[in-house]
Amino acid sequence: MRGDPVISIDNITEPLGGNKLLSVLTEELAGLRPLGGSQMVNHLTNALFLFNGNNLTLLGDMCRRVLMCGMDPVSEHPERRKFGFSPVDRVRSDRGRYVGACLTFFGRTSPPDRRRWHPRWAAMSSGAVWYATR
Repeated sequence: MRGDPVISIDNITEPLGGNKLLSVLTEELAGLRPLGGSQMVNHLTNALFLFNGNNLTLLGDMCRRVLMCGMDPVSEHPERRKFGFSPVDRVRSDRGRYVGACLTFFGRTSPPDRRRWHPRWAAMSSGAVWYATR
């Protein structure tokens, strides 16, 4: 309710779903009740939601609203991995190339069957997914 641009929900252990979450992920406004109150307040939902957990599962219609990805560093302790370079320095030194790649990726036109939910996000994300998987 603070208007954070990124909302991260960490270490999910139960299947992810529910009508309110579905609504928040697809509608431009969500009716939410502040803690301790009884009044519903409309809030913008234009935030990036990140969910993570081991063996994360989705309930019902969540599969239409979530892009699942996995990371496998092929290591028992990925936090101990060593690189022959500094990944952060590499990105900083060639920032324009990385930003350009992201803008190119998300700037592609969407396929003809755009999603009807949350039009602005659907227009951007469905085009990027379509472009990356064609």
